[in-house]
Amino acid sequence: MASTPSPAFREFLAPSSRHGADLPTSGVGDNLWFTDSSLPDLNSLDLLSDTNMNWNTLPTLSRTPVSLASPKFDLHAINSAIMEAAPTSFHIGESLLNLENPELRSTDSPKPYSLREQVIRRQWFTYLESDNSQSLHRDKVSEHTQVDARFRDDLSQRLQFQTPYEPLPSTDFLNLCVQTYFNRFNPIFPIVHGATFKPSATSSLLLLAMCAVGSSFLACPQATRQGRSIFERLNKAILASWETVISRGLSDALSLIQASLIVQTFSMLSGTPANLLLAQSFHGTIITLARRSGVFLSERSETCNNDVHDQGLDISWRRWVQEEEQARVSAALFIHDAELSLLFNTEPSMRHVASKLPSISSNTEWMAPTAEEWRNAQRKSGGLHGVSGREQAEVSRQSHLPVTDRTRPDRTSFRIYCELEGIAASINTAKELDALSSTTFQLEQSLLQFHKSYLKQPITVARDPFCLGILWHSAFISLFADLNRLEMAAGRDGLERSQMHTAYAKSWSRSQEARRCALHGMMILQKAESMPIGAEPAIHVPRALYCAAMVWYCYTEFGWGEVEDTPRPLDDGPEFEMLGIDASSLLVEAHGFRTSRPSKLESLTLVSLIDLLRRMGHSEISDRMATLMISIIHGHPDGESTVPG
Repeated sequence: MASTPSPAFREFLAPSSRHGADLPTSGVGDNLWFTDSSLPDLNSLDLLSDTNMNWNTLPTLSRTPVSLASPKFDLHAINSAIMEAAPTSFHIGESLLNLENPELRSTDSPKPYSLREQVIRRQWFTYLESDNSQSLHRDKVSEHTQVDARFRDDLSQRLQFQTPYEPLPSTDFLNLCVQTYFNRFNPIFPIVHGATFKPSATSSLLLLAMCAVGSSFLACPQATRQGRSIFERLNKAILASWETVISRGLSDALSLIQASLIVQTFSMLSGTPANLLLAQSFHGTIITLARRSGVFLSERSETCNNDVHDQGLDISWRRWVQEEEQARVSAALFIHDAELSLLFNTEPSMRHVASKLPSISSNTEWMAPTAEEWRNAQRKSGGLHGVSGREQAEVSRQSHLPVTDRTRPDRTSFRIYCELEGIAASINTAKELDALSSTTFQLEQSLLQFHKSYLKQPITVARDPFCLGILWHSAFISLFADLNRLEMAAGRDGLERSQMHTAYAKSWSRSQEARRCALHGMMILQKAESMPIGAEPAIHVPRALYCAAMVWYCYTEFGWGEVEDTPRPLDDGPEFEMLGIDASSLLVEAHGFRTSRPSKLESLTLVSLIDLLRRMGHSEISDRMATLMISIIHGHPDGESTVPG
C-alpha cells in the first residue's frame, strides 16, 4: 500500500512559488543556476553557466546529492524559455498531440466480436479508443458549413496554440531527477557526456528531457506525474523549435536531437497507446532533422595528440566529446529505428547495413572524467572502436555479414549494441520484402558470428549493460516466428482477424521453428531472472520478455497436447550446439517434465515470463504488456475468465 507523502516531500515536489518576484532580474552576474555562477536571461539564449561541475562523477543515491541549482534558481526564466521556443505562428489547434480529439480517431464501424476478443483488443498497448457515437452524432446533426465571419472566428479559435502555463517543480526536485538520470538511465542509453555536460540555454530542453526520464526512477507517483507533465510540455516545445534550431548549426541541432531521442525513449517505455503512436509518428521527423544537420556525416579523429599541453588537451577532449556524442546520437537513431520496427512489426525506416554504422569509442574513453584520464584511455585502447566505413563496406560486400571488430571486442561499446539491433531490424526488412526464406541462413549466420565475436565468454552485468544476451535470443524469435500474425491470432485486431490467422498459429506451433522459439524464450527468462535487482534493464528488455511470452502462449495454446514421447533432436538449431545446450532436454524441462506439451494454464515458463514482465524495471510498458498477456490467457485483465464454463 502506498504511503502518504509527508508535507516536506509534497513541498519538495510542488512547483516553485518564486516567479522572480523576490529575485533579481536575470542578467549577467546573477546567481540563478549554480552557486558562484551566473545566469543570463534565458530568453536571450545566452549561456546559463560556465561551472566546472562534473556530471560523470555524480554521487550514487547512497551519497549526499550534489546540488544542480542554487536556491535562487529562476524557474520562471526556464518556463519562459520553453514558451519562447514555441513561436506564436506555430498553431496546432487544441493540440497536434491530442490523440483524444474525436476528429483524429478512427471512425471505423464496430465489428461484431466476442467479449473475450473485445477485452483483449482494448488491452493491447497499441490500441486507441474510437468514438463512433460522436461520429454518428455529427452525421445526424447539421453543421455550420457556410464560410462567414462566425466560421472564421471559430476556425481561428481552433487554430490557437493553447498551452496552459504550469510552473516547473522545485529546483531540488529537478536536481534529483538529473542525478537519477545520469546514475540509472545514461549507462543504458549513453548519448549525453556526463563529465562535460553543463546546463545552458542551448541545452535547456535537453535538461528537461533528462528530468522527465529521471522522475520515473524516484519511486513516487507524484514524481511520475510531474515527469509526465514535463514530458507533455516538452514535446510541444521540441516540435516548435526545429525550424529555428536547425539554422543555428550542428551544436544546437545536436542538443535538440538528444532531447528528442530521450523524449522518444520516454514515449516508447510509457506503455500509453497515444505516446507509442507519438514515438512512431515522429521518429521519421527526427531522422530527417539529423540528416539535414549532418549528424550522419561526421568525420572522426582517430586519436588525440598525446604531446599537447593541458590547455590544448582540454580543447582536444571537448572536440572529441562533440564528435562522440554525434556518433552516439547516430547509433541511438539506429537503435530506436530497430526497436520501433520490432515493437510494431513494421519495416525499419533506415538501412541497417555495416557501412552505415558509426564508429564509436570504448566505454572506458567515454566514461573518463577528465581530459588526462581520457588521454590515458585512448593510449590503451588505440583509438576508435570499429573499422572505417570504407573497410566496413568492403568486408560486408565480401562476407555478406555485419562487420565486427574481432581484434578488440568491447562488449560495453554502444556500437556493438547498435550492430545487434541492426541484425534484428534486418529480419523485419526481409519479412516486408517477402525475402525471409532466401535470407534466413544468412541472418542466422550473422547472429552466430556475432555471438562468437562478443558473447562467447561469460558476461557479467557490469560488462553487459545493454543486455546483449537477451537481445540476441529475441532476434532468433523474430527470425523463426511471424510475431505479427501470432499477435493477430491472439486477438490483437479482434475476432475476425484472429480467425484469419489461427491456421498459421496452429501450423507454426507444431513446427521445428516453434520449438526453437520456445527454447529462446526460456533462455530469455533465465537471463532476465539472473539480473541483479539493482540493475536497470536495457530499453529492449520489456519487448523481448513480451515476445517470449507471446511465443509461449501461442506454443501452448495452439499446440497444446502434442505428445513428445521421444524428444526430437533440434537438428536445425546450431545456436544451441554452439552454446553447449542439450536443446531436447531443456525443452522437456521447460514443459515441466511432461510427456505432452502443457496448456497455457499449466506452463510455468509462461507464468514466469508474465510475472517477470510485471516486476521488470521502471518502464510502464512492461506492466501493460503483463496485463495484456493475462487478458489473453484468461480473457480478463484481472485473470477472471469472461468465457462461460
